[in-house]
Amino acid sequence: VLFMGVTYQSGGTWASAIAAINTEADTTLWSVQLDWNNPSGGAAINCMTYDNGTLFIGGEFGGIGTTDRPNLLALNAADGSLLPWDAELSITVNPTHLAVSGNKVIISGWLGGTVGGVPTPSMCIAVDRSTGVLLPWEPSVHIDSDATIAILGSKLYVSPVINDDPDSVRTGLGAF
Repeated sequence: VLFMGVTYQSGGTWASAIAAINTEADTTLWSVQLDWNNPSGGAAINCMTYDNGTLFIGGEFGGIGTTDRPNLLALNAADGSLLPWDAELSITVNPTHLAVSGNKVIISGWLGGTVGGVPTPSMCIAVDRSTGVLLPWEPSVHIDSDATIAILGSKLYVSPVINDDPDSVRTGLGAF
């Protein structure tokens, strides 16, 4: 199964959808249209990650249908249904990277807002995979939108790494 996110413009209106494709049969298993009730006027799916039957999606969107899930949501990967998981991101939080490690969903990007009403402490945070509650994990790192992140074991690997000083780029790979 291949999961795809697409943002497109049709008749001057931005739209976005997520789909699951059966690559062997060349068929669409399911697709979901995202809602763009976004004060910035933007529309984007920035990142997706799959973990144990759940597809996490981050970007700039309001939610699905009448259910608000600003900029981060979780779908049942088997049928595309919206899961009750909610990190309660404020609309100003814009995830550009997602990764899952154990019971943590690692989120990085433009995080100048709140998670569950708590101000985001940095450009890289972790929320509980079960509850969406902000966890007390905070590396001193800024992860740029064109960086790559990966989880191996309990470590988060980032390339390139930018320390707290955005002008101080460390080339290569950082582990946190």
